[in-house]
Amino acid sequence: MKFLHSCGIAHLDIKPDNLVFDEEINWLVLIDFDITVRCENPEDTTQGPCGTRGWSAPEALHPVSSHCFIAIRADLWSCGKVVDFFNPGDPQLLELAQKLMNDDPMKRPMLETFSSQAPKAADLCKAQPKRKERPEAFTDDNAMKRTRPDTAPASFY
Repeated sequence: MKFLHSCGIAHLDIKPDNLVFDEEINWLVLIDFDITVRCENPEDTTQGPCGTRGWSAPEALHPVSSHCFIAIRADLWSCGKVVDFFNPGDPQLLELAQKLMNDDPMKRPMLETFSSQAPKAADLCKAQPKRKERPEAFTDDNAMKRTRPDTAPASFY
């Protein structure tokens, strides 16, 4: 996410169903760029609603379609939700998730702030999430263990 955001790309649908992990090479890939937006700067806005209920920032799901929100800051909230979901009980990860899911989008720290303390994606993917209520959109227990894109069927691309 840090790389996408540095390139001015907001995904807007970050959730476990859109993560593919290969255990053999510790490779995590974000998929499904259908509603991605390009941002000239980190504070660019887009209009909602968009994303998946339960995984998207509250401001991204505002029911009025003309409602604007800061796209990259909405991604930060979703990153926090995913970290919280896969957190095996680590207090540092809980703190990270809470900061990213701040109700005030402007108080959500950009991801480069956490680069030294950020969890490795592979570690999060291997961790057994503690029992939490899943948002209704998360229905596939094997969403994190799929085929790598380089071996996926042509229709994947």
